[in-house]
Amino acid sequence: MENATGLPTLQGELVVDMSRVAFCDSGGLSALIRAHLRAREAGAQLHLLRPTEPVAALLRRTGAARVLSSGELRPRTPIGKPVPSPADGATRRYWGRS
Repeated sequence: MENATGLPTLQGELVVDMSRVAFCDSGGLSALIRAHLRAREAGAQLHLLRPTEPVAALLRRTGAARVLSSGELRPRTPIGKPVPSPADGATRRYWGRS
């Protein structure tokens, strides 16, 4: 199934592990914003998992923290293993290092 933009329709979250990112410049921030917009167009949500303080500070300074979901998520799972969310029934996939 595809939406009006031609992207596959998704449900759930795309989780990006930011715990080892020591530096993010405007190019990296732009890529995160574009990924957020593409995920939203496809019916999903981008979530930044455990951003480091320099990245979190950049998100706050630029206002991107108001748009991008970030922080800690519940259970740590093996990479790529789908985990159903009991709250909303959506599926999350974790792609960062454990």
